[in-house]
Formats: sequence, structure tokens, C-alpha cells
Amino acid sequence: MLLFAQQTPFPHRSKAAMHKVLLPAIAILAGAVLSGCASTWVHPSKPATELYPDEFACKQEAMRIYPIVVVNQFNPGMQTPGNTYCRKTDNGDTRCTTYPGMYTPPSYSQYDINNRERDDMVKSCLYARGWHLE
Repeated sequence: MLLFAQQTPFPHRSKAAMHKVLLPAIAILAGAVLSGCASTWVHPSKPATELYPDEFACKQEAMRIYPIVVVNQFNPGMQTPGNTYCRKTDNGDTRCTTYPGMYTPPSYSQYDINNRERDDMVKSCLYARGWHLE
């Protein structure tokens, strides 16, 4: 019977000490990652509350030109072949290990083919109205 013991990378530190170090570091890293993705629309002469009416008008126009068109997509399943790996041992024997292939069943998905064009049009419309991303 094989037993595996969990070892910490720093055996001289307790779990509580590790948590004191790791949790703030993880929080800082998560904040940095998330803030890099955030951007807001600003206008040189309008307050932020004026974004919503302009955005709504842009979305209506984009929806008129690029309506929702849902497409059903069939994703065929597949079977990957198994693999056998062989190696020679120190005494000259050959040891082989075979790993089975993997089966992925077929699936169906749906998506809106006009989504990207509609989003691009909303952005273009907001830019044309004087808004820009910061």
C-alpha cells in the first residue's frame, strides 16, 4: 500500500504563518489583474450619467442593423488513440506502459453570429458621440 504525505514547500513555517504571507499576496495579485481589465467611458463635456442614454441609443441602432441571429453548432465527438511508452530497465528488460485514449462525446452549442459586430458598432457609435475609453 502506498501512502502519500503532503509536504509544505517551507517545512520550517507553520500553516498560519504561510497564510499570513500568501493571502495578502494573492489579494494584491488579484486586484492588479482585475484593475488591468477595467476601463470606463468618459466624455470631455458630459457627466458620466449621460453615458447611459447615449449607450442605449447606440445599442438600439446596433440591434436594428445587427439583430440577434442564433446559430446551432454541432461539435462532433472524437476518440483519441491510446499511447504505449516503453523503456529499458537497468537489467536489460523492456517495460511498457499503455495509456488509453480518451473519448469526447458530441455536443451542441448555440451562439449569436452578430454579437461581435453589434458590440463593435456600439463602440463606434459611442466614439462618434464623443465618448472614449480610459
